[in-house]
Amino acid sequence: MNLQEIAKKAGVSIATVSHVLNHTRYVSPSLQEKVEAIIKECGYQRKSKDHNLIPGSNSQILLLVPNLKNTFYILFFTELHAILVKRGYQLLLSISNNDTELEKQMILNALSSKKTLGLIIAPCSMDDNNFIPLIKSNTPFVLIENNCSSNFCYKILSDYSSAIPQATSALLEKGHRNILLLVNQTPSSTTENVMHYYQKELNDFDTSLVPHIVKISLMESEESIFSQIRKELSPSVTAIIACDNPITSLLMKALHFFEIDCPKDISVIGWDDQNSSDAFSSDLSHIRRNTAQLAKTSFETLLCLHEGKKVENTQYVNVDFRPNNSIRILHQGPRGEDPTSLDRIRISQREKVQLVTGKYRVAISFHYTGTAWAKLHQKGIRDELEKYGIEIISIMDAHFDPMLQKIQLESIQHQNPDAVIAIPVDDIETSSAFEELSKHTRVILLSNIPKGFDKNNYVSCISVDEHENGYNIGKMIGDYLENKTIKNTALITHGANFYGTSERDSMVLKTLLTHYPSVNVVAQKNFYSIENTYSICSDLVHAHPEISSLYVSWDQPALLAIKALDKLNRKDIAVFTTDLDYEIAEKMKEGIVKGISTQRPYEQGQAAGRVLAKSLVSEDIPKYIAVQPYLIRENQLKQAWQNIFFEKLPMELE
Repeated sequence: MNLQEIAKKAGVSIATVSHVLNHTRYVSPSLQEKVEAIIKECGYQRKSKDHNLIPGSNSQILLLVPNLKNTFYILFFTELHAILVKRGYQLLLSISNNDTELEKQMILNALSSKKTLGLIIAPCSMDDNNFIPLIKSNTPFVLIENNCSSNFCYKILSDYSSAIPQATSALLEKGHRNILLLVNQTPSSTTENVMHYYQKELNDFDTSLVPHIVKISLMESEESIFSQIRKELSPSVTAIIACDNPITSLLMKALHFFEIDCPKDISVIGWDDQNSSDAFSSDLSHIRRNTAQLAKTSFETLLCLHEGKKVENTQYVNVDFRPNNSIRILHQGPRGEDPTSLDRIRISQREKVQLVTGKYRVAISFHYTGTAWAKLHQKGIRDELEKYGIEIISIMDAHFDPMLQKIQLESIQHQNPDAVIAIPVDDIETSSAFEELSKHTRVILLSNIPKGFDKNNYVSCISVDEHENGYNIGKMIGDYLENKTIKNTALITHGANFYGTSERDSMVLKTLLTHYPSVNVVAQKNFYSIENTYSICSDLVHAHPEISSLYVSWDQPALLAIKALDKLNRKDIAVFTTDLDYEIAEKMKEGIVKGISTQRPYEQGQAAGRVLAKSLVSEDIPKYIAVQPYLIRENQLKQAWQNIFFEKLPMELE
C-alpha cells in the first residue's frame, strides 16, 4: 500500500500522511493516532528518500557552525566525525562566520545535493525563517544549542538547570554577593538559559540581590573587550562567571593584563569544554558541556528522522560544574562590611603629588611587636608610606596589655598625627581610648574593631580573611583524619574578646562539624594568656589520650603546646595552626606540624599603608579590606617561605 491509498483510507490528504510520517507539521493527536493505526495495519515501510543514502556509501551529513573561534564547535566536530567514520558516513563542515544570509545560502546548497542525508546546525541566530526551506524539503535536520520556537525543528540542548545554580550557589555560599555574569551578546538559547538560572539562584538565595549581567560582543577588538571588563570591576564585584569558552579566555587574559589575581583579588568560574583548562589555569572552577553526548544524540536523532521514527522535539544533555581552587571564601568584616581586595585601592598621579607635598605624619599602635608577623606588617606599612613621603613619627608596643595600650593611645593623640594605624589588644577594654582618638585623627585598624565603634569612628579595617583562615585549617584537619583509623581531634582556642581569633577558631569547628561528620571533636579548651597553653595542652592530652590531631589558634601558643606534647612523648599527635615563622617552620620540617594557614603580614601592612595614604586625599575608602590567607602543607614550605617572607627558606629548614 502506498501513501495515496493510506490517505484515502484515513480520509486525509497525502500531505497529512507525510507529516505524520516525518513529523514536519502539527497534526492533531486523534488524527495522528488514526493515520498511524492504518499505517501499522497495512504494514507500510517508509523508504529512504534516496536509495544511495545508506551506511558505507557516499551519503553526507553537513555540520554547519557559526565559527571555529569557540572551541566547543571544534570539539563537537571532532566527536561527530569519529562517530560518522565508524558508521560509514561522510561529514562536511561549513562555517557561516556568524552571517545569517551566508548560513541560509549554505542550507540551500546542501539541499541541492542528492548525497545529503541531513544537517546538524548550530545556528548563528534564533530566526526560524532560515529553516523554512529545510522543513518544506522534508530533509532531516537537527539544531544544537539553539531553542528556536518552531515545533517543526528538532533541538539538542545542553541542560543548564543544575550546573548554573550549582556554580552560582558555590559563590554565594562562600560569601560572594555581587557576582558578575559575562555572556555573549549574540542571542542564543545558551545565553538565555544561563541568565535565567543565574537570576533564579540569586533570587532564591536572597531576593534583595541584584543580578549583574554584562553582554560581550566578540566582534569587538580585544582592547575594547578588556576595557569593558575593567569598567565593570567595581570594588564591590568579588566574583565572575564567564559564559562560553572565548569569553573565559578573554576574561583570564584581561585579569592578567590588569594584574588582578585569581582567586586572591577576584574569584572566577569559567567555561571549559576542552576537558583541560590549559588555556587558563589548571585550578579554574568551570562549567563543562558534554560534547561527546551532544554529538552522539544529534547523530542518532538525525538517523531516526531519516528513518521516519518518532523523536522528541527537544532533547537535553547534562552539563557539569566542577569546582576548583579559583573560588575564595569571603566573609563580611567585624561590622558586617562587604570585603574589598587591596587591588581595588588605587592612588592616582594627582593624589600622589598631593601626598608628597602634604608632608603628612602618622603613628602606629601594635598589640605586640616581638614577632616576625609584626615586623612584616611594619615593613609593609613603611614601604608603602615611603612612596608618598609620609613620615612615621612613633611605633608603640602594648605587649598584649590593654591598660598600657590606652596610655599609649593618649600619648599618640598628643603628637597630633594625621592618621593612626592600630591593632586593638582587646575589643572591649580599649574601646573608650580608641573612640577618643577617632575624634582627633583618622584611624585605620588591623584585624579588629573596638566594641561600640560605628562606621564613622574609623576609616577602614584591614584583615586576613579569618573565615577562610579557619576553613583552611578545618579542611586540612579533616582531610588528614579521613584516612586515619582514629579520627579524634581537639581544639585549643583563644578566649579573649578579639574578633580575628574568635572568627577563625569558630570556623575551624564549624568546618569539621559540617564537612567531616566522621571526625570527633572530643574537646575544646580556651587560653587567655599565651603562657598558659603549655599546661592547658598537658591537661587536655591527659584527659583525652585518644586524640590524633590538635588545633592551636596561632603559632606562639602552638609552640608551647608542642613543647607539652614533646614532654608527654606524644609526637604522634599532628598539630595544625596559623601563621608562619622560623620556629613553627622547624616543627613542620620535623613532621610535627602538618598544616598551616597563614596570614600575609607584609601584604596586610601594604594594604594598611595604602588605605591610610588614600584616606588623606579621598573619602572614597572601603570599610573592610580582606586579604586572602596562604595555605601550607608539609611539602609546600619552601615555596610558602619565599612567598610570605620574600626570601629563600633558610638552608637548615630545607
